[in-house]
Amino acid sequence: MEATIVSPASAGVNKLRTIYGSNSVSLIAISRVGATVLTLLSAPIIARAIGPAGRGETATALAAFALVPIIISLGVPLEIRRASVKGNDGPIIRAARDICLVLFIPAGFISALLCYFIFASMPQSVLLVAAVGVLAAPLTVSWLCDQSVLIARESYRGVAVMQLCQPLVYVILIFAAMVVNRISVAFVLSANLAGTVATFFLGLWLCRASLRGSRRNRRSVLRGGVRYSGSAIAEAASNRFDQLLILPLIGAYGAGLYSVAVTISAIPLSIGHALGAHFFNTTARASSDLLNSVSSFALRAGFVASAAFSLALCAVAPFLVPLVFGQDFSASIPAVLVSQFGSVAMTTAYVGSMVLAAQGKGSLMTAAQLMSLVTGLIALYALAPRFGAVGASMASALGYVVLLTVVICALRVRLSALIPKVGDVRSVISTLR
Repeated sequence: MEATIVSPASAGVNKLRTIYGSNSVSLIAISRVGATVLTLLSAPIIARAIGPAGRGETATALAAFALVPIIISLGVPLEIRRASVKGNDGPIIRAARDICLVLFIPAGFISALLCYFIFASMPQSVLLVAAVGVLAAPLTVSWLCDQSVLIARESYRGVAVMQLCQPLVYVILIFAAMVVNRISVAFVLSANLAGTVATFFLGLWLCRASLRGSRRNRRSVLRGGVRYSGSAIAEAASNRFDQLLILPLIGAYGAGLYSVAVTISAIPLSIGHALGAHFFNTTARASSDLLNSVSSFALRAGFVASAAFSLALCAVAPFLVPLVFGQDFSASIPAVLVSQFGSVAMTTAYVGSMVLAAQGKGSLMTAAQLMSLVTGLIALYALAPRFGAVGASMASALGYVVLLTVVICALRVRLSALIPKVGDVRSVISTLR
């Protein structure tokens, strides 16, 4: 008999089919990497089409699109995840959607403020789309709640599809506009908004719940969410504020180099999201006498996985950066390498934060994120003007190291818990399957 020869591409596709069919938690990591790749594919097309000024307007609006849902959600998505772990999530879903409906009021107020203070210099067409995008923030809150329900159900296929929906719709529209030479700032923002709307409807379909029926008390859901709101807002600020503040500190060229470092340093976080989803559910169901051992392994798993991923990125960065972003961005390689220290701390801290969330310790999460934010901003103003993009990466890394330190203390785990043990790699791989 002749041996069947399977190409590497076919083997890879078959492996993905197997993972998808098995509903593995690794689907979360794979889908987040896929979403990042989709975004990277569109980035050079958009940059060439709208120029530096257009990129500035786009970045400002997209930062608002990302921050406003976190601000107005008041931590509700995390509370929905925590409450849904115990099953019977119909009343919880209905309560979440009632809350999202009310959130259009603060979203409209914030949209008006941004139009007056931030978006005022934008062309009328861009300002209109930006205003609508901010007003639509409750749609993002809604699909974040639905995603939390899917994680609690351990429906990782659904989570993966939701994570890919927004960037996929966005990139398809960008490529379509490129073909007809119609890319503009207003269109880019509209494409992003279209992806949000599509993901909103996908969430409604994946987490179907009739309008009629019992509801979890909305006030209790909000009270539970408020425990996480400070942490969520501070986390969003940690990931966005430095990119907004960096421009006057090191100029457009340096900010461009730093943006590459930020993009690449976020890649290992995809593993963190997968591990965080797993250990959130594990912690929520664990007995009190097992919490310390679960916390220790969760932190160690996050450290081992992110360190391995970051080391691989450090090895390929000198070749990857010029290939993906162009030779003009080769000067960002030192910043990329420095940022990987922060990436390991950020990813490990994220996994630990999900363990804290499962224990209902939202106030400790808030304290950790605020300390990280303050440290990072102080370091940014101290280091970036002198060392440019590398200094900004150093400041970011320092902030995430502080975050990890506080999370470790909050979990009451010894620092030695991060030291890898024999068999950890195999255990992490087993966890992600």
